Amino acid sequence: MSDIALRVATAATLLWLGMVLAISFLEAPLKFRAPGLHLRTGLATGRIVFRALNGAEVAWAAVLATTLIAHAPSTQTIGAGHDRGADVPIGRRPTATQSAFRSGPGR
Repeated sequence: MSDIALRVATAATLLWLGMVLAISFLEAPLKFRAPGLHLRTGLATGRIVFRALNGAEVAWAAVLATTLIAHAPSTQTIGAGHDRGADVPIGRRPTATQSAFRSGPGR
């Protein structure tokens, strides 16, 4: 994945997270503490705000998906990250206790 694609994906994710946290933990609770604001008005405003957030989330998801699909990492990059010994069959690997006994003091 290119550096620009990673930055765009990170920015879109952090922007989404910031909007969700701001609306959920700041706007919604403070709205119902406002003097003179009736419950019906607060709920109607909440519906409008969350509908707008849902529309923005669809746009951010499209940007994120497009970025990740267009700049997907190659299989060479993915395969280069495996640890040493990953190609050894599981039945041939020593168990944790066998490894511990072999590497104990004096060995």
